[in-house]
Amino acid sequence: MITNVCNLPDPDTLFTLDTEEECVLFEEILEVDNPDLFHWLSAQKPAPEKMLENSVYLMLAEYVNSEHPDIMRRMSTQNQNL
Repeated sequence: MITNVCNLPDPDTLFTLDTEEECVLFEEILEVDNPDLFHWLSAQKPAPEKMLENSVYLMLAEYVNSEHPDIMRRMSTQNQNL
């Protein structure tokens, strides 16, 4: 059985954090400024090595890329129009 140790509102919406370690990694992501996180997840700027070593960030990035490819297309189109 999958548990939601961080008590996220709806674990089926994104992903489930199963361990205390994953909750700590998620907290590291939450400490990042929103514009930076958005730029990294939308591939406008490369993510720093620390984020690329964070397994929860990688789960979030996979979710964005697989479940919301329109974000990636929109960002690509906007960058081409600059």
